[in-house]
Amino acid sequence: NKALHTMPTSTPSNLGFKYLSQTDVQNSKVFFHILQAQKDGMHNYFAAKQKLFLNTLSKIQKNSSTTSKEYMQQAQNSTKDHMQALPTKVANLRLLRTKVLNLHDKLKEILADFKQALSDYDELHGTNTQEEELEDLLSTHSFMDGSWTSSLCAVLDESIEIAAPPKEQGKRKSLLRRFLS
Repeated sequence: NKALHTMPTSTPSNLGFKYLSQTDVQNSKVFFHILQAQKDGMHNYFAAKQKLFLNTLSKIQKNSSTTSKEYMQQAQNSTKDHMQALPTKVANLRLLRTKVLNLHDKLKEILADFKQALSDYDELHGTNTQEEELEDLLSTHSFMDGSWTSSLCAVLDESIEIAAPPKEQGKRKSLLRRFLS
C-alpha cells in the first residue's frame, strides 16, 4: 500500500494529514468518501478559525478604540499606563494578522494537496475529475481561494495604520520610500 500523496484531515481545532494508499485511490467509492470528509473538515476548521479571528478583532477594537491623532492628545494629558494601551493594540493587531496569514498559507497548502490527490486519482483511473471537483470545492468552500483571509489582512493593515502612534507611522512611510527608490 504505497502512499500516493497527503490529503488533509481536519477537525474544527486541528489539521493534520492522512496518507492515501494506492488502495484508497483505486476504490472510487472510498476515495470520494474520503474527499467529502476532507471537505467537511475543511469547512468546520475554517468556520472555527473565522469565528475566533473575528471575535479576537472585536475584542482588540473594544479594548482600545483610540486613533493616532487621539493618541497624541492623550500623550500630553494622560498617565504612562494609558499611553501603553495603544502600542499593545497595535501589537495585538499585528499578531492577529500573522495568525490570519498562517491560515492563508495553510489553506493554500491544503488546496495544493487536494489538487494533487485528485491528480493522482485521475492518473490512476484515466479520468479528468480534477477540474470538476476543484470547481465544486471552490463554489462550496469559497474561503479556499484565499479572498477572505486577504480581505481580513487588508482590514487589519488599515486598523494597524490608524492605531499606530504617529512616530511609527512616519517610520513606516520612510521605509516604504526607501523600498520604492
